[in-house]
Amino acid sequence: MPTTRLSSRAHRARRGPPYGAKRTESPARRGPAERHHPDAAGGRLYSQNLRNPTRTDTLVEIARFVQLLRARWLAVLACVALGTGAGLALPLTMTPVYEARAQTFITLADASAPDASLFASSQFTMSRLKSYTMLVGSPGVLGPVIADLGLGTDVATLRDAVTASNPSGSFIISVTAQSGDPATSAAIANAVSERLGTAIEDLEASSAGAQVSAQVVREAEPPASPTSPRRKLALALGLLAGLAVGLGLAAARQQLDRSVRTAEHLKQVTGAGVLTEVPLDPSIAGVTRSLSVTESFRTLRASLRFVDVDHPPRVIAVSSAVVAEGKTSTAVNLAASLAASGSTVCLVDADLRRPGVSQHIGILDSVGLSDTLIGEYPLDDVLVDWEDGVTVLPAGTLPPDPAALLGSQAMTATVAALHERFDFVILDTPPLTPVVDGAVLGALADGTILVVRHGSTDAAAVARAAETLDDAGARLLGTVLNRVPRTRRRRAEYSYVPRTRTGPGPARHADGARADDDAADGAAPRATDQAAAGSTSDVADSPAPTDVSDQPAPTDADDRRARTDAADGPAPDAPDDPEQEQAPRAATTTDRTARAAAGAARP
Repeated sequence: MPTTRLSSRAHRARRGPPYGAKRTESPARRGPAERHHPDAAGGRLYSQNLRNPTRTDTLVEIARFVQLLRARWLAVLACVALGTGAGLALPLTMTPVYEARAQTFITLADASAPDASLFASSQFTMSRLKSYTMLVGSPGVLGPVIADLGLGTDVATLRDAVTASNPSGSFIISVTAQSGDPATSAAIANAVSERLGTAIEDLEASSAGAQVSAQVVREAEPPASPTSPRRKLALALGLLAGLAVGLGLAAARQQLDRSVRTAEHLKQVTGAGVLTEVPLDPSIAGVTRSLSVTESFRTLRASLRFVDVDHPPRVIAVSSAVVAEGKTSTAVNLAASLAASGSTVCLVDADLRRPGVSQHIGILDSVGLSDTLIGEYPLDDVLVDWEDGVTVLPAGTLPPDPAALLGSQAMTATVAALHERFDFVILDTPPLTPVVDGAVLGALADGTILVVRHGSTDAAAVARAAETLDDAGARLLGTVLNRVPRTRRRRAEYSYVPRTRTGPGPARHADGARADDDAADGAAPRATDQAAAGSTSDVADSPAPTDVSDQPAPTDADDRRARTDAADGPAPDAPDDPEQEQAPRAATTTDRTARAAAGAARP
């Protein structure tokens, strides 16, 4: 029975305030953690949150940090790997440095002096120890060392390799020497200590007080390991530096990234609900069916029924903000999913600039919508049966002015005719931001689904697309977040698949569909699967998601063979011949008659 279509004004009234307008906030539901008190001034109620705000802020920050790591873990891991590699490689490029240390004890040579004189001389000597350490770099000390050891260097170079220190409150002078050879560093430290003691005794020999004696109490030994470079320290510093750089780059990229990555963000940008999230699954590029993707389109089908219970949309436009978002695959899978529930669906390739439906499902499109709009072919002559319950209207000949043709009265009449003949009409439209065609078609439809690719579409472009629909008087039914990376939690949501066995043969799902079809068959659901399961409703498998990979549809021969096998027993697995899978699936009126006869012959 035909249904009265609502005008764009009625759609806007039912949709609510236009995009960007202020919305009336509903009162927040008060939970058990809030206590209400009367306001003494006006008798009003206000809420007092009893939770610890500091703890809440901490949990929010932790959640954001975890989300950042999950979103940018690859960049962080790359920086950590680079930092660790640098920490390992840098010490290999550096010359090892060995350090040896000798100690000299400074005493008073005259022990027969009175105690008072001895104490005064001791204090005087201690006050001069700091000055003794400065003699280490003098030519009078280092020159003889170079000559004795035959180092072949000058005083300035050796001065940089030798240091002396005096621990506070002691009569010890420590001489430290560095060299690329452990034995040489020990020899230099011992020789400098000997020459320093001699220089100190010579300087104090003319003193009227007690004489100073310098004696080496600890000779330097060749060190067993170099003091520089310190490989463990370099490795730790490299790892920490890589982690810091990775987190910094990840945070900066997260702040600069304006793409849509979450359903919450998409809802904030468009003001419309997210109807479903289609997961990213590489298996749909071949002939393997992904149950998670299938479930996402079942969710989309169910969500559309709850968008407006009183007036459910029947003419649905599928569009996107920019190109390469997956709108065509979404339209194809939505049409197949609706047909699997027992509805008749017409899939219209309304993108007269870059049509993709025909190529996507493998049918000929020499004539189609554009030829019907200009009156060259009747509508019945250009309709092509693809799946049971799905009829395709190809784009046809590309016109010079698609926008004018799509906005004509002929297009309105064509959509109305399809609306009368089919339960659902799905329009695959051009993107909204580059051209105006999508907005024109959105105004003709009962509503538009906006497809957004995860992590690719800029939020500003999505907002402009939603605003374009609103300006054209089109109704935004909701959005589809496409190619969402699947986490372990999301994979677990689809891991529970109830299976039952009624006897020999392939295992079946509880809904009557063969279990091995979900794993090996890339074809869309078949009507004979429903008949074999004893039902013609939603018990059949959901459509095989073709999603963004533009998977070719199964062949007509595969379709007929499955129907024949369904009448005789459990259907076999899908053929493995890729050429057969890519063959066109256009069915003729004779095929439909044969299907009806086969269906009547089945028990």
